[in-house]
Amino acid sequence: EADSTEIQEEQSIFTQFMFRWLWRHGLTRSLGLETDGGLHLALVQALPEFGLQLTQEITRYLGENPFPWEVIGNRLDMSVRTLQRRLKEVLGRRPTDILTDFRMEEARRALALPGAEVTHVALSCGFQSLSHFSTLFRDRYAESPREYRSRVAGTKVPGGRPEAS
Repeated sequence: EADSTEIQEEQSIFTQFMFRWLWRHGLTRSLGLETDGGLHLALVQALPEFGLQLTQEITRYLGENPFPWEVIGNRLDMSVRTLQRRLKEVLGRRPTDILTDFRMEEARRALALPGAEVTHVALSCGFQSLSHFSTLFRDRYAESPREYRSRVAGTKVPGGRPEAS
């Protein structure tokens, strides 16, 4: 049993090293892992046996509603309940909150791209309501999605147009 624990620790260290290396060298996007790295790295560190694959699967299905937890559980060879329980155990948060974090990180990244449209970004990240998305975004980042997009993309928010919030 001591050997098993040692092997798991080595695998965890290796997984963390690989994720950081991929992130540093700009290769995480091609694997579907691109964000600031915080949430993805937390998952990889907390769940070394399947965190990297889980991160890829969540990113792959990010825009789907309802979110296909069952598909992801099957791909990881575990029940939905086991998957969700493990997420709650290691991160101390509900799976739906973790999913929202992934969606918000992806939306923020996408809004920084030239020509990004708030409505398109919200829908492609799995938000069914623009007003709900805008409220979550403002609560999290202290500015509306349009303000953020304008600030980081260097475009001006048109005056006089009501903003979704």
